Amino acid sequence: MTDSFILCWWIMMQIIAPSEAPISPGYKKIIGRTLMDRVVQCEQLHDHAIKHDVNKYLVLSIAFHESRFIKDALSSKGARGAMQIMPKYKPCAKCSDAENGVLMLKKMLDDHGGDECKAIGFYATGKVLDKCGPYGNSIQSLANEIYDYAVLMGIDDGC
Repeated sequence: MTDSFILCWWIMMQIIAPSEAPISPGYKKIIGRTLMDRVVQCEQLHDHAIKHDVNKYLVLSIAFHESRFIKDALSSKGARGAMQIMPKYKPCAKCSDAENGVLMLKKMLDDHGGDECKAIGFYATGKVLDKCGPYGNSIQSLANEIYDYAVLMGIDDGC
């Protein structure tokens, strides 16, 4: 088993945690997708993040929040894929939606001087924000949680 598989499997268990069943109206829809398709999408995002030198925990947090790793997710506003990017913002015509999402986040990070909070805010709203806001705080908190798990499991050395 690869480190990315172990990490992604743990994230999937957060999605389908039985304690969410009674309180989540979308629970049946969430678990209706095949689990392994989501794990594969998660691993691909993980690999694209490493390839493009983007914080993999941040990428996985955004995909978790945006689509629960459903690679063909489509929002009411037309955002597509696990990273929910608008088709007009695809930085790479030949790349998958997953890789385009990572490239888009990398561009946002570069445009905002590496400030993850501002990059996440712009990624989500398309507007420059002065503060993190609830979406940015939620994403950063989840990224920290995934990172903590990776360190605990010996997937990441904590450096």
